[in-house]
Amino acid sequence: MKNLHVISLGNGWAVKNEGSDKITLITDTKSKAVKIAKDIAINNLSDLIIHGRDGKIQQRDSYGKGSYHYNLELGNSRSHTLKHQAFLWKEYIAANRQFSILYRSDFLINRNFIYGWLGPKKNIKGVSFGVPEQFIGKKNLNADSFISVEWMNNEKGTCKAKSFLNSVEERGEKRIGKLEYDYAKSWEAGMGHIHEETVFSCNSGKLCFGIRLFLHSTNIKFFEPGLIKEFDKKSLEKIYMKMIKSFNPFPNIL
Repeated sequence: MKNLHVISLGNGWAVKNEGSDKITLITDTKSKAVKIAKDIAINNLSDLIIHGRDGKIQQRDSYGKGSYHYNLELGNSRSHTLKHQAFLWKEYIAANRQFSILYRSDFLINRNFIYGWLGPKKNIKGVSFGVPEQFIGKKNLNADSFISVEWMNNEKGTCKAKSFLNSVEERGEKRIGKLEYDYAKSWEAGMGHIHEETVFSCNSGKLCFGIRLFLHSTNIKFFEPGLIKEFDKKSLEKIYMKMIKSFNPFPNIL
């Protein structure tokens, strides 16, 4: 599909297709034009180029197949096209604009996720990304495994990963990307089932964020030899760490 442009008309703002003199629509504000143009670009898998009043490009957002959102700002080009990868990575932006994070497009999003394993009246709200069939089919990983971003109040200023877990087997601190994280791990087993959880937490103003990897697997010894394969834990952990590295709490809540 053709790229979309947001341009100034002097007394208003317009959206038009690249290479065409025809104006798609006109609005009174730039923000309205950008919002409408973004929806069109997402649906059409095209690029959105936003111009200033002087006609110069201020920002370029790519929603095309095979790449995820990127910006061109102040003349500094930064392209994130993913080459030689079978899966498309996308940017998830929370509806309340608390944060953004990259996720692999074959993971299943639950925007109304609630983590309820901490006991009565201790539910944690969040968004989860369910592990796809690639890691589950004919393997010993169960379908309730997921990666999630969760948040809780941080009024006391003590944002710790252990607050997201019932028990802790290992904990520490680690810098990933531009953020400092507190992390904790837990492990439980019984009746052939294994529950492994890792949480990386970071403070952002009045909120404490926890990025969780929840793995529910069955001991491979409980299956007939050759019937089920061991799931690819290392690949899942790599995806998890890439998501953590991309995590971005928005400045307006810092």
